[in-house]
Amino acid sequence: MTRGARMSPEDLKSLLVGREEREIVLALEELLGVRLEVKRCSLPEEIPGFLMAVGGRARIFISEGLEPLDQRFVLAHELFHLVFHPAGVHFWDEMSLFPRGSFEEEADSFALSVVSEEICLGMWD
Repeated sequence: MTRGARMSPEDLKSLLVGREEREIVLALEELLGVRLEVKRCSLPEEIPGFLMAVGGRARIFISEGLEPLDQRFVLAHELFHLVFHPAGVHFWDEMSLFPRGSFEEEADSFALSVVSEEICLGMWD
C-alpha cells in the first residue's frame, strides 16, 4: 500500500484512539507494508520527537522526558507524517530557521484531535 493511498485522517484516528501503542504499530506495519519502531530516548528539549523513514523501515523517536500525554501527542503527530507526508520533509522543516509549514500544522491538528478525543473518553484521568 502506498502511504496514505487508502487511509483518510479519520481512518488513522480510529486506528489510534483508545489503542495501545504496540497494537497501533502492528496494524500500521500491516497496512503500510513497513517495519515500524517507536523508541523513547533522550532528545534536546526543543525536539519532542521526530520520524526517520527510509525504504521499508520507519522509526519514531520520542523524548523520554515528556509526560505520557505529550508522548501520545508526539506519536500521533509523527504517525500522521508517516502516513500522509513525504519522508523527511517535516524533520527538516522543524530543524530549519524557517517558520513551521503546513505539514507541521496538519500533523499538530491531527494529534490534537487524537488526544482530545482520548481525554474526552476519560483515558487520561
